Amino acid sequence: MRRHKLLWALCALVILLAGCGPAATPTPTANDSDLLGLTATARAVSAATGVSARPTVTAAPSDTPQAASTPPASSPQALSSAPASSPQALSSAPASSPQALSSAPETRPPIATPTDTPAPPTPTPQPLPPEVLKQGFGQQGRAVGVGLLVRNPNPGLALQMASYHITAYDAAGAGVGTAQGVLSLLPGQETGLAALIYLQQEVKVARIEAGATGGMALAMAPAPGLSGSAAAYLPGDPAIPGSARATGLLANPYARVAPHPLASAVLYNAQGEIIGGGFDRIEFILPNDHTGVSFYAVAGGEVAGAELYGMEEALALPADADPPGVQPPVVRQEGYAAGPRRVNFAALVENPNAGWAMDGGLWQVTVLAADGTVLGAESGVAPLVLPGQTLGVTGFFDVSDAQPVAQIETRVYRNKWTPVEAHPPFAVENVRYEPGQGLARVTGEVANPYDREIKNVWTYAVLYDAAGGIIGGARGSAGPLPAKGKAATEVTLDFGAAPARVELYAAASYVSELP
Repeated sequence: MRRHKLLWALCALVILLAGCGPAATPTPTANDSDLLGLTATARAVSAATGVSARPTVTAAPSDTPQAASTPPASSPQALSSAPASSPQALSSAPASSPQALSSAPETRPPIATPTDTPAPPTPTPQPLPPEVLKQGFGQQGRAVGVGLLVRNPNPGLALQMASYHITAYDAAGAGVGTAQGVLSLLPGQETGLAALIYLQQEVKVARIEAGATGGMALAMAPAPGLSGSAAAYLPGDPAIPGSARATGLLANPYARVAPHPLASAVLYNAQGEIIGGGFDRIEFILPNDHTGVSFYAVAGGEVAGAELYGMEEALALPADADPPGVQPPVVRQEGYAAGPRRVNFAALVENPNAGWAMDGGLWQVTVLAADGTVLGAESGVAPLVLPGQTLGVTGFFDVSDAQPVAQIETRVYRNKWTPVEAHPPFAVENVRYEPGQGLARVTGEVANPYDREIKNVWTYAVLYDAAGGIIGGARGSAGPLPAKGKAATEVTLDFGAAPARVELYAAASYVSELP
């Protein structure tokens, strides 16, 4: 037994001494080739970057296949050290070793969320400035009337709020006066424009220079624009400064009101040269309608012809609609009395609507000769017309005496509709007409239906002939009116025939003046 133990110990010693000897070099396998390839890759990266890239090899457990001895995916040091611009390190791994490539997961760049690529902005066309096609002037004392013909050279663009400037020079070339303002032109439009220059001193103007710049470009289709007709120059009385007038009719082709348009008259001599001009801004032109214009103009010689033009500063305006179901005011009757260079007119204006008051309305009256020449035109503020009420409106203004007055045309614009509850009108009592030496008068009493004092109301006297036609009128006032009380009123008439009948109306100016 002891001899057997000794024999076993001696065998163990031989085996132990055999394990301490030099290890035999194993024959490389396919998996070892993969490891060598990664090692070569790491050496290439190290040579390219100067960074040590020795791969770490972890011993695999005995039950793990030998292929697992490739570098784990958690050790990317060798691949991440090579910049993307160094493909040499990646190419060192043979393409025939898919096992090594598949052992590390493929890294893809993040996928960007697709978005709509915005279209490049359409370049805003740079519009050409307005062109001055023709110009001229006339002078009377220190007043210089200028006439221009201007054009928008942009066929598809309107020019809104462009600037014009005019300078007057004496014979020595010194500037002696200027005028400037704004103009708006429809696409491709040619039109006229007038201005007035008032000199500081009375010096003879030798020439003018006019130009236009800027303007906001608006893409819009061609439009007809306002148009003038029946243009005339009425020289007036040389002894009365400022009595020369340019007159005519200005038409609105749109289905909306034209608010505050500019009217310009350009004056010509027999040779077709521009020798003056004048302008004015009028209150309104009703939709698809016309109105008369009359304003001061300056000419530098005998006027052989005149042209009338209209312009709106704001282009492409929206429709000016009334509230649903509300109808415009109606002029039921009109008439006048004509005196020397003056007209008194009266009209009956009806508000056909229930629950809506015509608040702060406007009137315009055109005075015409038998041949259609406009002898004068004027506008003013209409009184408050309550729902369902018919009210007399009167006024007076100067006209040319170039021809006898043949007729008038009255237009009323509601300006604003205000919803109201029932408001009783002011009653007028004890109306009397009293003729006088040169002056006649209409008297009466205005009754206040409200339980609050009313400070002032307007009174309107309308005169009728025996046939029921209106033959003039005038305006007065009454007030203060005590609560539930009365106040006297008097309206003075400076000319006109004695009436067969008189009506007297009373009204506030605005709804806000009533309780």
